[in-house]
Amino acid sequence: MNKKRVFIVGVTLGIGFLVACGFVLGQSSVRVVQESTPPAPKPTQTPDALPPVQQPAAVVGTPATDQKTANLVPEAPTPNDKINVVPPAGVQLGATPQTGEPVAEASVQNGNPTGRQEPAVSLEWVGPPTVKLGQPTRFQIVLKNVSSALLHNATVRSRVPPSVTLKGSEPKAAMDGDMLSWELGELGPQQERRIDLIIVPDSKGRCSCTAVVTFSSSSSVQLQVQEPKLLLKATGPDKVLLGDPGTTSLTVTNPGDGTAEHVRVKALLSEGLEHSRGRDIDFDLGNLGPNESRSVEVVCQTKVAGEQKVDAVATAEGNLSSRDSAIFAVMQPKLELAVNGPGLRYLERQGTYSFRVTNTGNAPASNVTVTEQIPQGFKFVSASGGGRQDFTTRTVCWFLGDVPPNQSREVSLQVLAVNIGEFKHIATARAARGLEAAAEAETRVEGLSALQFELIDLEDPVEVGANCRYEIRVTNTGSKTETNIQVSCTMPDKLEFWGAQGAGNSHHRIEGKEIVFESLPKLPPRADAVYRIQCKAVAPGDIRFKARIKADSLEEPVNKEESTRVYADQANKPNK
Repeated sequence: MNKKRVFIVGVTLGIGFLVACGFVLGQSSVRVVQESTPPAPKPTQTPDALPPVQQPAAVVGTPATDQKTANLVPEAPTPNDKINVVPPAGVQLGATPQTGEPVAEASVQNGNPTGRQEPAVSLEWVGPPTVKLGQPTRFQIVLKNVSSALLHNATVRSRVPPSVTLKGSEPKAAMDGDMLSWELGELGPQQERRIDLIIVPDSKGRCSCTAVVTFSSSSSVQLQVQEPKLLLKATGPDKVLLGDPGTTSLTVTNPGDGTAEHVRVKALLSEGLEHSRGRDIDFDLGNLGPNESRSVEVVCQTKVAGEQKVDAVATAEGNLSSRDSAIFAVMQPKLELAVNGPGLRYLERQGTYSFRVTNTGNAPASNVTVTEQIPQGFKFVSASGGGRQDFTTRTVCWFLGDVPPNQSREVSLQVLAVNIGEFKHIATARAARGLEAAAEAETRVEGLSALQFELIDLEDPVEVGANCRYEIRVTNTGSKTETNIQVSCTMPDKLEFWGAQGAGNSHHRIEGKEIVFESLPKLPPRADAVYRIQCKAVAPGDIRFKARIKADSLEEPVNKEESTRVYADQANKPNK
């Protein structure tokens, strides 16, 4: 069989930016495709190792026009066909900027003074033009680096047509479905790699085999890199009195060896500081040369005591930035007021209230005064510490003078509860520089009902057959109206009930020996209610008359009894 080499395809490729593009040779049986790197993952299957089959080397025959493979590989090319790969816009073949590696001296010596590298490969199928049905045939895929550049990650891929069977390859191929791949690694200048395959045709007709190569390359250039830097330093006072201005200096330095362009400084003030341009202030410093510094000052008014802060950030082109902060304390006295007093008072009872002023700040509080507003439910009795009462405004005022930091002053007030209700004692502490603190104590004033219960007999002793009268008196000696007062009494056996009169002409009822009076709805303070019962003595002896009282304020009934002596007349006895 005559052997004839059909073609060698030279492919010139750029760096890894073209690895996703595929190119098809017009009227060629070989297709060279450049794909993205890294290569596709290794398939999990590998074809059998190449069996030793003796076939003469020959040129690949005319590709088949089978519709199953027509979309994979075009017809055979003419000899010496080549594909020139055009790199994307802005990318030079063989150029890899920012690597920092020196340009290869071989490129300069070979007439390439710019150090430009143009990687290129040739990919060739070698085999007989015709094969017999069902007989194994040996083919070769020849990959050669035809450039002076070192190629990396060289990978050859080939799709197996459905009309043939792959018996083996050397080296072994990784298989993913009908796609074979060989990872050949690095390829030096003019280095060649061969892949041997054994193919068995399964059907008559024409078929096409495809091979694709992907690789990556690199180039280097020497650059002089300059690095501008920014360093921001914020400085300010340690302490500032409230109301005095606080000045913060912002200094920006470029410690690098390149120019920092369009330098800006932005300062953000905490809420306790105030500036004429607001809390967010910008400064444009222009360009800053190497080792050059510039400063700006932020003068702000202090409005709130405590720790205040100026946050600053310096920025420049190239994402340069630097941050710093200045923190200082705004000194100010601070007043806290506490009021202590009873939560419950009864009418006509006195209560004592104390007022404690504490300076929790870090500076003396001067001209401190405390004022108490006496509520309507109370009446002034006395005040300690020289407190003065103003009868018109119903206030009591104390002048305490200066209170050093972390120290306290305390005064007290004594009042008398005169009205029932809920009352608030509101106190205010004031000092120079507008300092003020307030506190309050709430007190409930209630009346206290106190029932006095008396039971007396109006005749004692009583003769048998004579009338016997009893009086029940209930008196509210407290300061609160008593409600639902109910009186009842028990008749002894030696007495006979004749009649009764309830308080306020209230009705009564008889339940056996019990006399029950109708409930009295209210009994005001200092008022009393009188109940009278009239009986007749029917037998001599020492009798016990019992009475009971119930009311809303009483948890248990109150019981009382009265002893009465009933005697018989001895004058009617016969003389001896």
